[in-house]
Amino acid sequence: MHWIQKHILRQLATSDTLRYTDLRPDNVEGNLFMYHLNQLIADGFITKNDKNYHLSLSGKKYVSSMSLESGSVRLQPKIVVMFIAKNKDGKYLLFKWKRQPYQNLISFPFGKIHYGKPVLDLAHKELMWKSGLTGDLKYLGDVYVQTNENDEVVDHYLAHIFQVANIKGEIQSNGLQGKPFWGKIEDFQKDDLAPGFEDLVNIIENQNPPYLKEIITK
Repeated sequence: MHWIQKHILRQLATSDTLRYTDLRPDNVEGNLFMYHLNQLIADGFITKNDKNYHLSLSGKKYVSSMSLESGSVRLQPKIVVMFIAKNKDGKYLLFKWKRQPYQNLISFPFGKIHYGKPVLDLAHKELMWKSGLTGDLKYLGDVYVQTNENDEVVDHYLAHIFQVANIKGEIQSNGLQGKPFWGKIEDFQKDDLAPGFEDLVNIIENQNPPYLKEIITK
């Protein structure tokens, strides 16, 4: 996005409405400024009412992730619901991923929160989607997991951890993202497990809920 458009959005991010003269930087020629202002209107970020300009709903969504200092959109950690379940044989519900960045690695099943959707409703749907199972969900806590590779962040997510009780159904795989199965963690090598998974298991097995923890892996 051009710096003039970023400037306009930054101005409107802290004001209800502004006029043309309030938005235009002193060192920018009028036609050039008007071009970028009209571009933001065409893109649906700004609306005009008489002589006043204000953010549209799309504009408000955009600036909610924008830095007021630089005007750049910041990457945010994704939010997921993660499921902890054991069967009568003491095996965990595990998930072997097909997709990057965890391709062919094992973790607890989890699914991303969808924008604007209630968390608990989504959690029940994600449990069914990932495993074919249903059950009662009990909130245990939150864990941030940051995965790094060559000094760069590859993945960063906040997991709402739910314990699954009164499990019903048989494991079924939708085949798109990976395969759910019952297993014992000690049966796998470290290289079989997703980054931070052993630390996550330690938190779940040894911390009293509710907890808030952070895992940073290399």
